[in-house]
Amino acid sequence: MDHIRTYAQKIMIPKLVRACEQYQMWPEAVFLHSQYGQFDQAVITMMEHSPTAWKHDLFSQNIVKVSNHDLYYRAMIFYLEEEPMLLNDLLKLLAMKIDLTKCVQVMKRTGYIALITPFLKSVQNQNISAVNEALNEIYLENEDYESLRQSIKEFDSFESLKLAQDLERHELLECRRIAALLYRKNKRF
Repeated sequence: MDHIRTYAQKIMIPKLVRACEQYQMWPEAVFLHSQYGQFDQAVITMMEHSPTAWKHDLFSQNIVKVSNHDLYYRAMIFYLEEEPMLLNDLLKLLAMKIDLTKCVQVMKRTGYIALITPFLKSVQNQNISAVNEALNEIYLENEDYESLRQSIKEFDSFESLKLAQDLERHELLECRRIAALLYRKNKRF
């Protein structure tokens, strides 16, 4: 690695990348891919050989420069499996580049949507229906009726009648009051 860093401008990077991959020198291969501008390949190499090649800061530097946008969602799954506590950091880094609806769908499929609650709260100001509905479901599941009421009052892009139907049969009195509020908003008395 010291040799590569010292002579990075004078070496034939593609040939050295093949040699590093042949001899399983993954951190060196990632560094060379980054130097050569192959950010997609650098990210893929880090995900495939995570015990030796992955570092959060290096991954963060490369993921924002990739050209294949599907790697964003693969990176989400990778972080969920390898480092779930850093998933919110990754998502905040990619917030302007990813499709939030697809992000919510991917996380719902995994069943760990509640893990990205801080990220969803940070992007809720965009008033996207998938984000609002996911947060409302999380609030309902946690019986956090104050946050649910606040979310309903501030953001209107969600299926309000469906949520009202779910809330009207809830055992908590406050949730039934929120259902009445939703019905009043939709003029369904």
